[in-house]
Amino acid sequence: MSFLEQEGVLKGIIDRTKAGKADEVVAKLCKIQNTLLRATGGFMALSLPFSEDPNTYIDTLACEWNMCFERCTQPAIATDAPVIKRQPFPINYESRFPNLTKPLLVHVPVQSLQVSMSLFSIKLDLPDRPTGKRSFDDELKDLPSIDFFALQMLVELLGRIDGPLFNAVRGKGYSYGAFIFIMPWSKKLVLEIDWASDIVKAALAINQVITDIQNNWDSCISDTDVSLALSIVQYENTLEQSTPKKMLEQSISNSINGFKDATEYNTWKSVHLAAVTKNDMRRVFERYVSRFADKDYPLFRLLVTPSDTEVPAELGPFEVKTLDDISATYKADY
Repeated sequence: MSFLEQEGVLKGIIDRTKAGKADEVVAKLCKIQNTLLRATGGFMALSLPFSEDPNTYIDTLACEWNMCFERCTQPAIATDAPVIKRQPFPINYESRFPNLTKPLLVHVPVQSLQVSMSLFSIKLDLPDRPTGKRSFDDELKDLPSIDFFALQMLVELLGRIDGPLFNAVRGKGYSYGAFIFIMPWSKKLVLEIDWASDIVKAALAINQVITDIQNNWDSCISDTDVSLALSIVQYENTLEQSTPKKMLEQSISNSINGFKDATEYNTWKSVHLAAVTKNDMRRVFERYVSRFADKDYPLFRLLVTPSDTEVPAELGPFEVKTLDDISATYKADY
């Protein structure tokens, strides 16, 4: 319970007790107690005086908890009783990408800007977790998420420091950087070019890099590159669980995605990553990343630039929108 809510809850208990509703209060507290005692996992955060030895408080709480557990734990639920399932997890993601039949290109010139940014978005619908329709082990044998993890490795390879995208824009002074993001929650793959001094040259350079890799895959992507990408992803996976705060975030994410615990999540990830090959990465490059350089593919591309920026025809037919246009559309929709 948040400390911001504690005072209100305690006052509510006192008020109900004074109003003669003590039985109602006790019943609710017993329900909370029973829920805690029957929980299959969880954590507890304690706020303690900095100058005191925390072990004293922890030992006292542990002793009281054990006494309460022994006194209040009831026999197991009968086998014919209804079983409460862990719903609504896993939560199904919903695509937020519009159903486009042609490219949607928007240019927003802003007078006060001195640098530019660009977002390229394409629809991405790759399974990244078990469906729960079969046992975990049976699903894992089929490696249903191999394309998702191959794409994750490819994204790290292309966007790393001194990688192809970095050298294409940062090395030439066109932009601070170019990065590709997988967004599984909204089912999008996004290429971002940010802090660009010359967004046109940066975008053309990115297109050229993607085209070169597509035409010369074996000379551009080596087995060493694949191993490097795997090491980067594995390192980031370790960072995800390196602190209590990150472990808490990971635990929440695991539940939302339908994993039983951290071990199951780590197994799913490590088995898939170990199985990714250079051919898998090439397949997802062709299916997804190469689309960023395809002028006819139905993607969404946003350019936000200083007002005097001219966008050449080779980048596509951009529709110019002002901030007032966008604000008016937003108000009309909401």
